[in-house]
Amino acid sequence: MERGIETGFKDKSGRSIHVDDILQHRLGNFGKSGGPINSRVIEFHGKYQLVIEAETDLSRGGNKISEDYCKNAIVLHCTHIPT
Repeated sequence: MERGIETGFKDKSGRSIHVDDILQHRLGNFGKSGGPINSRVIEFHGKYQLVIEAETDLSRGGNKISEDYCKNAIVLHCTHIPT
């Protein structure tokens, strides 16, 4: 099985982030800001972006992924690793 496209970013545990991975970002230290957010990594016009996990309309892209975002995110699900 082919590995997913690596984005060059790593989550807070040092795990590589790939296109189509599901990330969980925790807001705040104590979860008082509405809880965690799950996002999917996509490639849009040659750039790596984040969309809501269940989003199906990818024609407008998403939010830019950054190192700062990844420092507080963890990879929940990898589609490129066989189960």
